[in-house]
Amino acid sequence: MMREFKKYDEYKESGIEWMDNIPKNWDILENKYIFRYRKNYKNREEDTPVLSLTINGVKLKKELSFGKSTESYIGHQLVYPGELVFTPRDFDQTPILSGVSKDYGCISNLYFVLDSNERAINEYINYYWWGLKYGYDYFRNFSTGLRYSFNRAEFDRIPFICPSIVEQKNILKFLDLKTAKLDKIINKKEKLIDHLEKYKKSVITEAVTKGKLGDKYINEDGELVDEIEMKDSGVEWLGEIPVYWDIKKVKHSFQVINGSTPKTSNESYWDGNIVWITPADLDDNKKYISNSSRKITFEGLNSCSTNLIPKNNLIISSRAPIGYISINKVEVSTNQGCKSLVKISDENTEFYYYYFLSIRKVLNYYGNGTTFTELSAADLSQVDIISLNKNIQNIIINYLSEKTEEIDDFINKTKKSIDKYKEYKKSLIFEAVTGKIDLRDYELEGGEEIAEHNNSR
Repeated sequence: MMREFKKYDEYKESGIEWMDNIPKNWDILENKYIFRYRKNYKNREEDTPVLSLTINGVKLKKELSFGKSTESYIGHQLVYPGELVFTPRDFDQTPILSGVSKDYGCISNLYFVLDSNERAINEYINYYWWGLKYGYDYFRNFSTGLRYSFNRAEFDRIPFICPSIVEQKNILKFLDLKTAKLDKIINKKEKLIDHLEKYKKSVITEAVTKGKLGDKYINEDGELVDEIEMKDSGVEWLGEIPVYWDIKKVKHSFQVINGSTPKTSNESYWDGNIVWITPADLDDNKKYISNSSRKITFEGLNSCSTNLIPKNNLIISSRAPIGYISINKVEVSTNQGCKSLVKISDENTEFYYYYFLSIRKVLNYYGNGTTFTELSAADLSQVDIISLNKNIQNIIINYLSEKTEEIDDFINKTKKSIDKYKEYKKSLIFEAVTGKIDLRDYELEGGEEIAEHNNSR
């Protein structure tokens, strides 16, 4: 996707072992020659806006308080519009690196608040740091400790590859324009995915609660017709259902089985061959499940109240979150965050897989608890479900399998397209801030004007 851009005529060695050559006219400085520091620590006044560093930049928080418990007592610092906020720790755990603030407020002392001198532009520096994050483990090379962090003195010694202010402005204009266009495309595609996900849910819901397949209804003989007679289901949240359908409780078709966790300190209980499912192993787009992130031994299985669940039943998360569901294609066990629905009658598991997908909000309504919301086995047993003959179930399943596969295929293609645009954006930033492309004479497309960036003061 990267188009051809002009390169600089001459390059030189950067002097940094893991960095490639840089343009000959670019300087190699240390951060201490770029940034001005000021002491701006203070106790936050009650009406001072609170800022947070996010993947999308420095944002105002709605509440006048800090989210992390450690931030509530370590002190705060003021941030003025145009200043850089940089995180000097945990590079292996967070995608968040830095951002330029558009607002006045205060932020935790966990961050560095920085302002450049006449050698650099804050907005350019932000692009530069993100470019090196994408292209190298840049800051890890200078950090220490298990949490990949450094203090202000260590930060001061980190190299900064510095083009002239004129070149920084040109690169900044180029990246502002290009990334804005790419972000617009990505945002449209993400909205399309959201629309497709909602459409998929509506297709499933109409099929398993109304017998509607596309613009037709399925009648008692399995024929698709323009309309059928409906009746009140007697269930408030379900509304009307086809007249030949009935309602029953989960307990009339499934045995609800709890899970459990073997003692984690006993090594003989773990790393066996028995699939042991937790809510983290389930997700919206995993219809079938046959593996888990952790497995247990038969000794571990027998040590606690978890059970071995026969294949082709339903595994549903009952907390954190409630309502993620899959059909197990092998024998499995689960932890206490899941419930297993083992069929006790001749039911089609796939039909109820789709049905439970359509009533996730209802399942969450049944959940209760003070520490966290959890759906109990007793409450799940009392949930109302549809009852209809297996032939009609199979027709609905065949329709949904084909239709949801079609929608999922479109969603996956759109996600891959988004990934390509994101990778292109990353490579564009990296190429620009490391001098792999020469943007000194680059002309903006379509005569668009972009506001000049000035140093923040």
